[in-house]
Amino acid sequence: MATDYLSALNAGSGLNVPQIVDALVDAERVPKQQKIDEAKETATVKISALGTLKNELSVFQTNTAALDGQIGLALSSSTSNVTLSRTDSSIASEFSHTINVSSIANGQVLNFNNGGSGFSSITADIGIDSLTIDLGTWATGPAFTSNGTSSTFSLTAGATSLTDVRDAINNATIGVTASIIEVSEGSYSLMVKSPEGVENALRVTTSLSGSAVGVMKYDPENTGSFADTATQVVSASDASFTIDGIAVTRSTNTITDLFSGITVDLDDVSASDLGTDQTISSRYSETDALSILETVVSEINFLLSFLQEQSKPGTNGEDGGPLNGDHFIRHTESKIKNLTSTAIVGYDDEEVYLSNFGVVTKLDGTLSIDEKRFREYFEANPEHFAAVTTSMVRTGDAGVTGSAPTDLFTAGVYDFSLGGSGPELTDSNGVTVSMSAGT
Repeated sequence: MATDYLSALNAGSGLNVPQIVDALVDAERVPKQQKIDEAKETATVKISALGTLKNELSVFQTNTAALDGQIGLALSSSTSNVTLSRTDSSIASEFSHTINVSSIANGQVLNFNNGGSGFSSITADIGIDSLTIDLGTWATGPAFTSNGTSSTFSLTAGATSLTDVRDAINNATIGVTASIIEVSEGSYSLMVKSPEGVENALRVTTSLSGSAVGVMKYDPENTGSFADTATQVVSASDASFTIDGIAVTRSTNTITDLFSGITVDLDDVSASDLGTDQTISSRYSETDALSILETVVSEINFLLSFLQEQSKPGTNGEDGGPLNGDHFIRHTESKIKNLTSTAIVGYDDEEVYLSNFGVVTKLDGTLSIDEKRFREYFEANPEHFAAVTTSMVRTGDAGVTGSAPTDLFTAGVYDFSLGGSGPELTDSNGVTVSMSAGT
């Protein structure tokens, strides 16, 4: 509480001097404090708006990333047992073929059932301390030819159970799997399955203290002192089918080298489909492409509307948006509004524009699609649609492939030559760079 010293000394004119002094101090302080508070509130609102913008940009990136690789190619199959998926949009193209599947690829399945009597426990010691699996081909004879894949599992003498063997096989990196099945009450079998393909058949041997034992053995080529204690449930085989009448075999049901950029998966083909002609195709779809483009435009318009709302100027005494005048926001808005007139380079000898596909900028800055113009351009240049959604590195020679570890590369068209002095890369401006590698 302020003390009135002047009144205490009977000095002054009887004015309330403390009140006057406080008023003078407030007259100096309050406006400055008000400006500080207003600046603090403005900064707080702007920080909050920037946080919201960051979240919106993250959502925009997530939604548009889901469109990556969607180039308007529709994949179809006349049977659910043969499915197609696009794995490399940069080299995928149209095709239509007849496929006739005779058989699918299988891994060999062996049933280790202790010579027919089954194992009575999955935890008791089974009498081995080493197990070796070789992969290869069984021929008539029988004769086994290894494909070079082999694994030996070192186990614990006196404490190796059926469970231990299963886990050791499943933890290996040779593609063999194992599972324990209770075939009847108190009787167990170990089912072992090899990878798909006729060259991935199994040979299994076991030993204890360095001496071969027949506890878990499948080696028909070497009967020796021990009979095989496993039976073959399914033999290893390759997939066999025809494409437009041409015979084809593959060691796996997931086939990546049949059509460029497309994976073909063969499932359990039913008896009614075996030996029956089916149609598989990859076709540019105007409907699919337009739907994808509508999603792109919708995402851009949503982001642009958000930016416009946050950066709008104040009118009629009302406050503007919290990011009004922000340089980054103005730059981002400008980039979006110029999307239709900005060239997308590197996809063809000629530059591609969003406006080619009928994307136009309206008076308010948002985008819309002229569907008539879209259909005309897409019909004439469907392969250009990849420029809208997909980052890719492509070459004009099947013998030369290109790749980029990230999307952070300079887009453009480059000339590549391999001469006596080594490879050279020339950009669209005629600048040539010699390339070399060292260790």
